[in-house]
Amino acid sequence: MVSKACQLGPSIFAAALLLVRPRSVASGAAMLGPATVGVVVALQAGFGSAVAYAYDVGPVARHLAAIQAQGQPIAHIGKYHGQFQFPGRLRQPLEVIPEEGVAGWVVRHPGGAVVGYTEPDEAPAAPPRLSQRYRGQTVHVWAAKDLLGGARTGGHSPSDEPERQ
Repeated sequence: MVSKACQLGPSIFAAALLLVRPRSVASGAAMLGPATVGVVVALQAGFGSAVAYAYDVGPVARHLAAIQAQGQPIAHIGKYHGQFQFPGRLRQPLEVIPEEGVAGWVVRHPGGAVVGYTEPDEAPAAPPRLSQRYRGQTVHVWAAKDLLGGARTGGHSPSDEPERQ
């Protein structure tokens, strides 16, 4: 996260530049560049850090990497876009399974893990080992043994929503 001083510093700098009355048109034009940079940095530091969390797959990817390092298989419910492969340095691709295939997969791989998604206000039926907001949804990682009782994940793939342009 970006500290408050880093977020406020560029804003104060840009505001100070805008409040200073230039002596000439040339000096006003010269001040415009640094003021613009200050405003852009302030916006990026303030809004960028808040928005970045919704797209940061690092915590989930590292969790999946730890599971793979133990030799356990991982399934992904629905279409998988590879978003965890590089950040997690995963050695094997996740096995893509449909929602209907979860029960059979967990019986065959009781030591594995399952990745799925729910809407933010939708509670998963089984308690996940890890949950995080991701692109307007919540991504969950369940231990397969937690789903053995036939609990539905309530999950779906992020590709189930229409593509955003």
